Amino acid sequence: MNTGRRSSGCKKLTACASGGNAERVTFEGSYNVTPRLSPDGRNMAYVSRNNGRFQLTLMDIASKQSQILTDTAKDESPSFAPNGRTILYASEINGRGVLGTVSIDGRIKQKLSVQAADVREPSWGPQLK
Repeated sequence: MNTGRRSSGCKKLTACASGGNAERVTFEGSYNVTPRLSPDGRNMAYVSRNNGRFQLTLMDIASKQSQILTDTAKDESPSFAPNGRTILYASEINGRGVLGTVSIDGRIKQKLSVQAADVREPSWGPQLK
């Protein structure tokens, strides 16, 4: 995946999941960054700027329909769970980096704070069998 950059910021996201030519997949908003495909390739999570807030957004690749999943203002670094149903991301609340999780339908949201750390760039670990 690629983030298209222009002088005023990131405008579009392109994806090439099948190995062919990349095609533009986002058309809304003026700033869309850090795209991540779901494990099944059906959804793409990314951070979009909405009214000055950087929020986690999910797009259905087939329909190109997108939905803002979070209500925080400084989200970054989305990472899909291995089963594709939950997204882990970093955010900032009261000046501290925190982890957040949200279900792909946006209904279940959790903040996971750590007392002695400032969290950035979360990622799911390897799946054990």
